[in-house]
Amino acid sequence: MGDLGWVGDLVTRLGQPPENVWLVALGLACAAPMPAFVVPRLARSTGLALAVLALGLGLVATVQQQTMEALGLITAAVSAGFMASWSTRTVREAIGSIVAGPMPTYTFGQLALSRAQSRSFDYLVMRDR
Repeated sequence: MGDLGWVGDLVTRLGQPPENVWLVALGLACAAPMPAFVVPRLARSTGLALAVLALGLGLVATVQQQTMEALGLITAAVSAGFMASWSTRTVREAIGSIVAGPMPTYTFGQLALSRAQSRSFDYLVMRDR
């Protein structure tokens, strides 16, 4: 397919024993919730950057026909994506929604319902009909 230069050399050196890539992916999957809850803003940007980098290196490893390294890097990319998603949810719960203004309220008569209560109430009403 051609010479990919320093990127191909990096993937070749990264995956000398394929177990190293899998150990890094497993360690990231196990440790991902901790930074997502402790430093969520940093984890979100780091997770997105790491996901893009790992997916790119995984594609290069696929071109170089290094299947085990490619699968390990793609697993690391998915784990980093989950870390970014968890940290986004943590920031949203701690700070609030990105959209300015009051949270929408759902009412039934004089009773204000949360979103989950409103959804449950809607299912109850639909089941009654």
